[in-house]
Amino acid sequence: MKKAMRILVVLCLISTALWGKGTQEMADQKQQITFWTMSLSPTFDDYLNDVIAQFETKNPNVQVNWVDVPWGDMETRVLTAAVSNTLPDVINLNLPFSQKLAQNDLLVDMNKAAADVKNDFFTGTWEASTYNNVVFALPWYITSNMVYYNADIFKKAGLDADTPPTSFDELYVYAKAIKEKTGSYGYMTFFQDQFIMEELERMGIRLFNTDFTKAQFNTEAVRDAAVYYKRMLDEQLIPSQTISSKSGTGEAIQLYGAGQLAMFFGGTSHARMIKENSKS
Repeated sequence: MKKAMRILVVLCLISTALWGKGTQEMADQKQQITFWTMSLSPTFDDYLNDVIAQFETKNPNVQVNWVDVPWGDMETRVLTAAVSNTLPDVINLNLPFSQKLAQNDLLVDMNKAAADVKNDFFTGTWEASTYNNVVFALPWYITSNMVYYNADIFKKAGLDADTPPTSFDELYVYAKAIKEKTGSYGYMTFFQDQFIMEELERMGIRLFNTDFTKAQFNTEAVRDAAVYYKRMLDEQLIPSQTISSKSGTGEAIQLYGAGQLAMFFGGTSHARMIKENSKS
């Protein structure tokens, strides 16, 4: 079967894209579906293999070929595949990069391909994947951010783990004490894609006005935030990987599990990864 020029973004849409063919050729041979995920293996191997097995049981003439791509390599792999017209059929991506693909008309419009499941999703998550009135992806997993902090590192630094920092000013004080007394990094964030926007929001900085008609990037508050993080970097209170285009939550989890990082923001879904990567 020839590779499609457009790709879907979530597993549950495979059947919608496939069964429209209806040819004898498709009925006589197994159809191959290539499915890429982003840094989900090995943590979610059992879950995804079970989902794939269930799908193949319901659709015996389909074979799903699952490939897990490291978080930092995904954009390069996707762009290379797009240029060579070898994009996978189904792919797990974040919103910012998905929007770039949508701008180049490379994604299926879910308003047309998956209208029957629209009401299964919260309105906000469905509409978040919109570009020029095209819904280019389905929400697959969504989580609330929380602060993970290492109580043992707090204790070694003479800090009370029951009273973690509640402001970014306090975060600096804690991070400095942790670095000086333990050698570990106090905090880690990521300066790319949606992460920098989320970080500024956590600092109380709005990048757009209330009706999203005007950007507010060039403000004193944003400049103060840049100075704040430069100071943290200069004093090595946060790792230099913070400003890498390939750093992500996976790297923070590794540092945290190795006892080299005291605090970072992550989703509730990261708790299992943290446990598996922990020294203990």
